Amino acid sequence: MAYIGRGINSGDAVSDHLTGSGATVYSLTHDTTTHGVVLTLDGVVQRNATDFTITGNQVTFTTAVASPIAIQIIYTGLTISIGSPGTSTVGIGQLSSTGTASSSTYLRGDNSWAAIPATADEITKSSSAPTATTNPSGGVGTVYLRTTTGEMYCCTDATTNANFWTNIGDGTGGEPTTYLSGTGGTITTDGSYKVHTFNSSGTFTSTIGNAPSVGNVVDYLVLAGGGGGGANGTGGAGAGGYRNSYSSETSGGGGASESALTVTSTSYSITVGGGGAANGPHNGTNSVFSTITSLGGGGTVYTTANNGGSGGGGNYSQNTGGTGTANQGYNGGNFVNVSQTHGGAGGGGAGAIGVNSATPSGGNGGAGLASSITGASITRGGGAGGGSQAYGNTRGTGGSGGGGNGTGNNSDATAGATNQGGGGGGGGNAGGSGNAGQAGGSGVVIIRYQFQA
Repeated sequence: MAYIGRGINSGDAVSDHLTGSGATVYSLTHDTTTHGVVLTLDGVVQRNATDFTITGNQVTFTTAVASPIAIQIIYTGLTISIGSPGTSTVGIGQLSSTGTASSSTYLRGDNSWAAIPATADEITKSSSAPTATTNPSGGVGTVYLRTTTGEMYCCTDATTNANFWTNIGDGTGGEPTTYLSGTGGTITTDGSYKVHTFNSSGTFTSTIGNAPSVGNVVDYLVLAGGGGGGANGTGGAGAGGYRNSYSSETSGGGGASESALTVTSTSYSITVGGGGAANGPHNGTNSVFSTITSLGGGGTVYTTANNGGSGGGGNYSQNTGGTGTANQGYNGGNFVNVSQTHGGAGGGGAGAIGVNSATPSGGNGGAGLASSITGASITRGGGAGGGSQAYGNTRGTGGSGGGGNGTGNNSDATAGATNQGGGGGGGGNAGGSGNAGQAGGSGVVIIRYQFQA
């Protein structure tokens, strides 16, 4: 009977033929599994996984196969490796879910494709913490990983070379904490504070910090130049205006301590007022820092006692002392005429009114104020003593804080102290050097701020 149907294809089964050598492990020519073969020893079929096991191309018998027993392996299944694609053999087109991706796209974390942005957001990794000069290309919101500690930082202020990185890894602190810094004047330190002292006009340049508990505020003492004293038994000149924000110390004229100034990263012109010239009447010149202006002290001559930061002392022709400026200084003292031999009143100081004259003696200058803004207590802003008409009579002495002495006690008048804003002493009426008044002292501007923890 003839076969009707598709043609029969035949071929040889894949097999291995080995000979026992007393070993338990033998190598095969193909990778397979324990159940992927039929194995016989001298024609006796062995039980898979009981009499032997196969891993890859190694067969391991439970009992060593002695020589010369014939080992026959007929493969019923082979393990096939597809291998790994070669370098640069798979393109973006093969990876695209739509078949339209190009080199301008990338695979997002949610397995979707998107265009590559012009500046891709990145996490910067480094073993060290970011600094103020770590400038992020992505600006605010850039994330920074410190690999040695696992801390994460986020840029919350992207100011070139003054960046602030908030620590979001542990929820506290920031790197780095920077403080206000500045240049100008003579710089000294007092613990964690820097002090800039301007004994002459100049420029204070500040660079803001980011320490949130400190801010960018400065304390100040702005003292103007003292007034110049006159001749002929004249009152002493007034001290320069005294304005202060430091600690609980007061301003001149009994004024309370003023508010500190908030500064920005910029330059501030500093004007330090000079003392008024003698025999004018010449007031001292103003001192200025930002919005803070202190007025020059009131000058004097025989007929005049000027108003000013502190007022000049009264004299024979103008009995009433000059008026001081609120929150800067006090009035000058008044002239008291009880005889033809007279003396001038004391000039007003930052801390007290000038003393009235007591004929024939000159009145003492008003006291100045002490401040520890530099770290040491220094008294400034003294009013000048009034001069006595007779060279040998008692003169008025200058107030504490640089006020000059008046003429008298056979001594010439003295000038107000430099950079203490003292008033110039009043002169006499004895001819010669004893007749002359003296110039006021120059002022000072002092700035103080925290620069470290």
